Amino acid sequence: MRLFVNLKFKDVLISVGIGIIFMLGALLIQLIIDQIPEIIILVDHHYNISYLIKNIKTIEIKNAIIYSIYLGMAAGFIQEGFTYFAISIKPEKMAFFIGIGFSAVDIAVIFIEDFNNLSGFLLILIILNIISSLLFHPGTATFMKFGKLSGHGIMTYITSSILHTSIDGGLVYTDIYILTHIKQYIISTELFWAFTMVISISIFLIGILKLNSLIRD
Repeated sequence: MRLFVNLKFKDVLISVGIGIIFMLGALLIQLIIDQIPEIIILVDHHYNISYLIKNIKTIEIKNAIIYSIYLGMAAGFIQEGFTYFAISIKPEKMAFFIGIGFSAVDIAVIFIEDFNNLSGFLLILIILNIISSLLFHPGTATFMKFGKLSGHGIMTYITSSILHTSIDGGLVYTDIYILTHIKQYIISTELFWAFTMVISISIFLIGILKLNSLIRD
């Protein structure tokens, strides 16, 4: 595959580093955007923090769809936006490795959040999360690089963002759904991850194959 031929280790390392830096920037912005609903609730209730702590779960459950779409779009459009700009810095062969940089940060966050729960069913979910990240981020990076080179950059960005939104929004909705349907925990989780893996594998293959088709040397 021409996409992975004649690569220089230094260029690969720099590209991964670029991905890491841009992903950290994306997460910083995303963290701020994610807090807006809670800030609105605080303002609406005269900055009553105890009210927020007491009622946040109830509010999330009552507004599960809206809340899921909001957080999903924040993650999708911000992270893919940063990816879109990051892949502009290096040649087309480096897009994959910039995506790997995004995955590296994503995986680090997973371990930080779940370090004390690395056992049983949760361990399987963590492994699936890692695999999905290693497929999805390089997939959208190569897909959007293909788009930029073929004159369809904005279209591939919007497509990637929508796919990302569906995954992250789906995760948020699944987590909220399980709160009130605990007996359906296993089946809900299995359905979500089946959906996520189909998207991740698909965009990975499409991105690599499409970008590879444009490389001539």
